[in-house]
Amino acid sequence: MSVERLNVRTFHAPYKQEDVAAAAGEQGGRMRSSARYCGSDAQAICMVHQAMYMTITIREARADEIETLIPLLLAAEPSEGALRWGLANLVDATYRMDENGALVAAANVRWRGDPCEIVELAVAAERRGQGLGRRFVAWLLDEARRRGKRRMLVGVTNAALANIAFYQRCGFRMDHVRHDYFDYYERYYGGPVYENGIQVRDMLVFRYDLEDQTDASYVHRQSRRS
Repeated sequence: MSVERLNVRTFHAPYKQEDVAAAAGEQGGRMRSSARYCGSDAQAICMVHQAMYMTITIREARADEIETLIPLLLAAEPSEGALRWGLANLVDATYRMDENGALVAAANVRWRGDPCEIVELAVAAERRGQGLGRRFVAWLLDEARRRGKRRMLVGVTNAALANIAFYQRCGFRMDHVRHDYFDYYERYYGGPVYENGIQVRDMLVFRYDLEDQTDASYVHRQSRRS
């Protein structure tokens, strides 16, 4: 598989220019100003190095890499049996996000048909809340456009309040409900499953209209800010 086929794209993680300038400033006062933000001069210098050298890459995973992504993807689909079934029957491509060569996120996507669908997307626990999920979603939306898709779907449990908010912040809108989709959870866990005090029962399906340029510009603005 060629590098072009893997569709590798690289970008540098954003840092506020004023923070980097303060940390890298030649004047001691400017360095001390940044140190108050970072906690010490050493942390300020570290911040500059991160801004200069932190590189994030998203690409399609090779077949021999899929097994190594299973532990991370289980954060999105906790039933390993269901996850492996989906990989064999639903998923057309698995993608990985790496930061300086270290895995930080992964996603499964079904490209067949239109709409296409994000089947699973998971960010490493220690890297959540840092904008990586939004960047990954923005990248997948770009890839969907490149493939000529008009709509992209994603489904979350009715109890996953954080995910419900997350995808709407990314520009997705409610499309429909797959009732009783998570019945298999009771078999897998041996009883009802609750999240945020709500029993997990249904899948809420959100839709992103790729031809809506207003939504497209929105998600890219949000990913740059994160």
